[in-house]
Amino acid sequence: MTVLRSRSLDAQGRQAGFDRRLWLISSAALTWGLASTLPQLLLGDALAVLVVLVTAAFGVVGGLLIFDENTASAGRAMLAACVLAPLNTGVGWDVGPVPFVLGITEGVFWVALCQGILTFQRSPLQWPERVFLGAMWTSFIGGQLTWSIVSRPEWVGLPPDTWWPALVPDLDASTAVQGILGLLNVASAIVFCVLIGWRASALARLDHRHSSPVAIAAAVSAIGAAVAWTITGRVTVIDQALLLGVPLAFAVSVLRARLLRAELGTALAGLAHGAGPDAVEALLQELLRDDTTTVYFWVTERSLYVGRDGRPVDSANEGAGRMRLPVATSDGEPVAVVTTDAALRSQRQYLETVVSAVRPTLENARLQATVRAQLAALRDAQARVLDVGLLERRRMERDLHDGAQQRLLSVASSIGLAGVQDDGTERRATLDRAGGDLRVALRELRDLAHGLHPIVLTRDGLSPAIDDVVSRLPLEARLDIDTVRVDPAAEATAYFVICEALTNVAKHAGALRVTVDAHFDGNRLTLEVTDDGVGGADATGYGLQGLVDRVETIGGHVELTSPPMRGTRLTAHIPCR
Repeated sequence: MTVLRSRSLDAQGRQAGFDRRLWLISSAALTWGLASTLPQLLLGDALAVLVVLVTAAFGVVGGLLIFDENTASAGRAMLAACVLAPLNTGVGWDVGPVPFVLGITEGVFWVALCQGILTFQRSPLQWPERVFLGAMWTSFIGGQLTWSIVSRPEWVGLPPDTWWPALVPDLDASTAVQGILGLLNVASAIVFCVLIGWRASALARLDHRHSSPVAIAAAVSAIGAAVAWTITGRVTVIDQALLLGVPLAFAVSVLRARLLRAELGTALAGLAHGAGPDAVEALLQELLRDDTTTVYFWVTERSLYVGRDGRPVDSANEGAGRMRLPVATSDGEPVAVVTTDAALRSQRQYLETVVSAVRPTLENARLQATVRAQLAALRDAQARVLDVGLLERRRMERDLHDGAQQRLLSVASSIGLAGVQDDGTERRATLDRAGGDLRVALRELRDLAHGLHPIVLTRDGLSPAIDDVVSRLPLEARLDIDTVRVDPAAEATAYFVICEALTNVAKHAGALRVTVDAHFDGNRLTLEVTDDGVGGADATGYGLQGLVDRVETIGGHVELTSPPMRGTRLTAHIPCR
């Protein structure tokens, strides 16, 4: 409770500091707007009033954005626009060199505003946008200088004594340059709208929610200002009214972002206690406005990730090219990985807030995903065991047909032949051959029966049965096997697991020594087969996969450690009834 109260006080302190800074910035913006338009305000000029409102609005919005790391760049641009907005219009300051200087600052204002709008869409500027902004600098500043060289102040409605370069004044040239600048302004506005649309096409739905009001207001203002300047050659009430819509649109976007965070709390409150993987994934898709958002849950026992259906997945490959948000417990244990549209990288702070808020729900859902993974693994193992059983029955049929059956047919043929032979010596030789074939057939049948279920395992238990197997291995073996008897199913599973492991060691490991340990702890039998071979064993290979399936079918699990050139350790945990 003390920690929660401390966090609450810290949050209140941060909010109070933010409010103070915002109040100072807003007051400064309003003061600057009033001071810069004071001469015309005293005359009741409507344009001056609009300029004050635009200046104050840009200041407020800049203050809202600059303290958020995601929108700090746009916030700086908005504060620059706040400073330049009155200079852009030059209302009430038609004296000395001021009109000429303010004509230059007009271009700076529009470049700063366009850059702020583009960066607000939360991704770095691409080369087309950088080229566009560079062209704007050249067009606005170079064009203004060229125009001032070939024109006089009285030709644009300024007092004749206004300082103006007018190096080579020419009315026709001035009119032509002004017309070209007007066309360039319209072209710049059109290109700006195209860039906004191009950026919007690459944004995630969540970003569209924030940036669409700004994009619409910016496009309308840019086109309106360009057309108005082309027609009148000066700032008008109409384009300032349209310009006021830009900071207001920014304010709407900020409000939407705050409402989105409030929506997060409402959605979490409506989430049922103990919600499963499906409900959690659907909630994240709704909050992130991304139907492709996927959650992969960590299964500790198997050291892998599974989907909401419990099926194992390679989260690294599944999330390739997408944004990945790992989720862990307070102790650092993996819980899940959330993958979503890469376009949402610009909203990382919000995404981390969402994932942090749903972490307890994800931890509960992981338990259900783990159960689903166990059931899915059990179903898969049972299916593979059935397949292996079918193959084994076919192998037995083939072995009986090619081995014992042929021997018995040979015995029958020999006995029949002996019955018609008159010579006693030949009859005796024929019967001896029949006896030899019969003994071979019996041995083959015993070997076949031993592979199904060795009699020594049933009669004496696991330790003597493994002793019998090891005695036929061409390598040194050490056994440490408890003599306690366990239930037949667990004992048979342990026997076949050890036999399969030893067969793999003998065939593939190139080992000199192998160790077999088997210990019973009251409710499960733990087996460990270790060799000093070449390592590099693959748990998905046919032999080892069958071994894993056999263990998982009765509710156990297998662990394999096999680094290259460092031997192999196979551990199986088998539940006992």
